Formats: sequence, C-alpha cells, structure tokens
Amino acid sequence: MEELSSQPICICNECTKKTFLSFPKLCDIDVCLNHLTEVDLSSSNISKLPYLIGNLVNIVNLNLSSNKLETLPQALTKFDHLTDLNLSNNNFKLVPQCLIDGMSSVSKLDLSHNNLLHINKKPFCIQRLVNLNISYNSSLESLPNWLWSIECISLKFLDISFTNCLMNVESDPYLNMYGISNHLENLNISDTNSDVLKLDFIKHLKKLKTLVVDNKEKMFSKQNWFNNVPLVFNYRFKSITCLSMSNVCLTNIGDKLYFSLPYLRILNLSKNYIAYLPDTLSELKNLEVCDFSNNQILIIPECFKDLTNLKRLILNNNDLSTFPHFLEDLPNLEYLDLYCNNIIKCPQLNLNSNIKSIDLERNIFSTKKSIDQNSIVHYEKMLNNLRLSINENRMTGSLICTGAEDDAEPFNDESSTSSSWWSSEHNSLHNTNEELEEAVDIQPEEYWDDNSYEMTTGLFDPKEFEVSLLNDLKMDEPLTLDEKSNEKRIIINAMRSCNEHYFCPHDEHTKILKT
Repeated sequence: MEELSSQPICICNECTKKTFLSFPKLCDIDVCLNHLTEVDLSSSNISKLPYLIGNLVNIVNLNLSSNKLETLPQALTKFDHLTDLNLSNNNFKLVPQCLIDGMSSVSKLDLSHNNLLHINKKPFCIQRLVNLNISYNSSLESLPNWLWSIECISLKFLDISFTNCLMNVESDPYLNMYGISNHLENLNISDTNSDVLKLDFIKHLKKLKTLVVDNKEKMFSKQNWFNNVPLVFNYRFKSITCLSMSNVCLTNIGDKLYFSLPYLRILNLSKNYIAYLPDTLSELKNLEVCDFSNNQILIIPECFKDLTNLKRLILNNNDLSTFPHFLEDLPNLEYLDLYCNNIIKCPQLNLNSNIKSIDLERNIFSTKKSIDQNSIVHYEKMLNNLRLSINENRMTGSLICTGAEDDAEPFNDESSTSSSWWSSEHNSLHNTNEELEEAVDIQPEEYWDDNSYEMTTGLFDPKEFEVSLLNDLKMDEPLTLDEKSNEKRIIINAMRSCNEHYFCPHDEHTKILKT
C-alpha cells in the first residue's frame, strides 16, 4: 500500500482541529473513524485509494484532487452523507461508476482538469446537485442531455470553460421546459470556441443571473470570438445581472444592450477593441460596476452622468485625452481607474467626496506637479486603496517624461497577493505605453515631399520601394513573353493584396499598376 504524505484528514468528536497524519497511523485510530467528516488526500501522488476509505461512511467533504486516479472503488456508493466531492486534476476518462450508482447527497462535484470523454450517464445525485464543474476537459464535445431532464431541479452553477461542449448543442424546442432552463443561475463558457450560433440555447435559461464568456488564456485554441455583443442578447433577459465578455475581440457594443439586459449590475468588456461607447448605455440604470479597461476608448459620453448607481468605473489603458468631469457628479462613485490614458489636464480631487479609490498615473500630466500639496496626501491614500485591490504591477509618474524631470517610478506595493475586484485571475496584461517625446507632434504627411521617412516611426517610402523593385527586375535575365506576363501578374496581385501599407494617393494606384 502506498504511503500517503501528511495531510489534514480528521475532524471528529474527539478532535478539536484538523490532525496531520500519515497513512500508517490511520490504521491506529479505528475508534474515531466513524466520526470523520472531512478527508483531504489532495496532492498525495496516489493512483489508487486505500481500502480504509470505504469505512468512512460519515464523510461530508472529500478532496481527492491533484492525484493520478482513474477510477474510484464501488465502496463509495454508500457515502450517503457526502456533499462535496473534489476529483479535479486526475486522469478520469469516464465519470466514476460509484457516482452513477450511489452517493445521492453530493451537491458540489468538481471534475475539472481531467480527460473526460463524455458525461452522458446521469449521476445518482442529479436531484441534489447544485454546483457542477467540468472545465478543462478538452475531449468533451457536447452537453449531457440530463441537464435538461425533469430530475435536474437543483443545478445553479455550471462551469464548462475550456471544453468543446458547445460544438453540438441541439436546437430543441423542449429545452425551455425542464432542468437547467428553470434553475441555472451561473454559467461559465469561457474559451469554448463559441460564436453567435452556439449561444442560442442561453435564451432558454430563464433564471440565469451571471454569464461569463471570456477568453482567459491568450493563445488557447478554443477562444471565443465576437465582433459585436451577440445577437442572442436581442432576446430580453430579465434575470441577468452580471455579464463578462473580456478578451473576445469586441469592436462594437451595439445600441440595444439596455433592452436585452435591463437589470444589468456588473458589466465587464475589458481587453477588447472598443473605441466608441453608445449613448444608450446610460439606460442601464442599475449598473454598479463597469469595466472597459484595455480598450481603445477615446471619449466617455456625457450621458454617463445618468448612471446614478455606478460605484466602480474602470477605464485604465485606453486613449482618453480629457477627464470626463461629469463623473464628479455621480453620487455613488467610489472607485475610478484612469491609469495609463492620454489625459492632458489633471482633474480636481475635491469635487466628489464619495471617491475612495482613484488612479491617475501614467497620463500626459504629472500628478506630482499638478496636485497641490494640500491634496497630495489624500490622493496618495486613494491611489494606495486602488492598487491594494488589484493584482497588477503599475508605474507612477506621467506618460511623457524628459530627462531630469522624469518622475516615473515603480509603485512600491508589498501586498502582491491582493486579488482583483473582478476575479483573482483577472490580471491586466496590457503593457504601459512607451515614453513619448518629440514624436508626439510629428505629422508624417509633412515629410512625404521631402523623402524624409526615416524621421518618422515605422513608415517606408513606396516610391523608393517601387524603384528598387524595378531595378531588381531589370538585373534579371530576359524573360519570355509568357514569363513576363506571369511575373507582371504576380507583382500586381501582390501590390493589390498589400495596399493597406502602400501609402500613395488613391489616384496614383492606377498609374503604378499600369506601368
């Protein structure tokens, strides 16, 4: 029998706290085995459970995560008191048979990070199952039908992220009658290779409150992809209060979001390509938290002053050039993040006494020079409040720094383990902009006639490129008539396919291509 590493394993009538015991010592405590309610064998490097586990019939919580298990003994079917079962990070390919035949009281089941092929057989605990996590099972290609069965009456939390479960979601008119249609409240479908068509089933979830459609990993092959907020949200959801669509390539929010999600309280659209915020967002009267960080937003509509319930507004890493002064009138605003924008003028800090956390660093202005001595202590306190609430390394100082006046420095924060307001895994991946100096005022068009493209950044002279290309062609050996025609066709097609980098006036393209 494999020896287990020391783990906290015992809570019983004789013990007042968890006891750390190795496996051989378990055999000497038969007196209290019937009173054990919690067993933690996680990260024990076991591929098979010890026989002793079958005698612990009063267990309530059983943690077997991070091992090498492929199956469970049938003796576990008599665990009628077990409510919390963690089987994550193992080698299960099928749902253990003991879950199919028994363990009727399990309400929280974690099967994430395994090799599950399917979960077609309904668990014996289907009527009491409240929380199901099957994320990170890349071979799962469909949702089990029993989720919509009349017996599935308790499931409120479902996590299918990092799977292919939405590949074969059928359009069934009976989906809106039973099971999760009437009970599910929280759904996570991050990184499921989703598109608009695969989200149609969501409209059947009448009690859904929280929907997460993020991409959490940058290069994961199952990324969700949306240019706009999905059309499925044209359906009116009266229950959804939290929507997260972070890092899904959104370029447009759309004007109908207020109609689809009238009771929305939390909106996370961070890490996208949004430049324009529609005025209709002000119709979301219940909005309390709004995260537009890491986008390309140029301006905040003045109608945002109507969001009187707004408490947190997160706009770091955007392209704002002016401070939206109407935000000072929001009565409940407590948290304002404007880190790393292009704001030119520093706002006054005493106009909204409700704000407790604010970050104005890495903008065009310098907070050290712009904030008077009477307010700087108060600002630093609010800055510290905000940065303690996130898990991110940030700089201080202005975005544009010159020589001895450079006041940029790392923010000294020893509490690197602090979690973000949104999620402990929600870390900002957006790098701060590089320092700007003379290039800020350069207008590339001024140098086109002077052939001074080397003075600008990342530009090239298409005329010089054309001359160089023709000279190279002249140096080649003579071509036959057919070869010349084919060569010319290849060059013309290449020019046309790359015209986004060909900085010639539009009326000059025809002349060049006919040469």
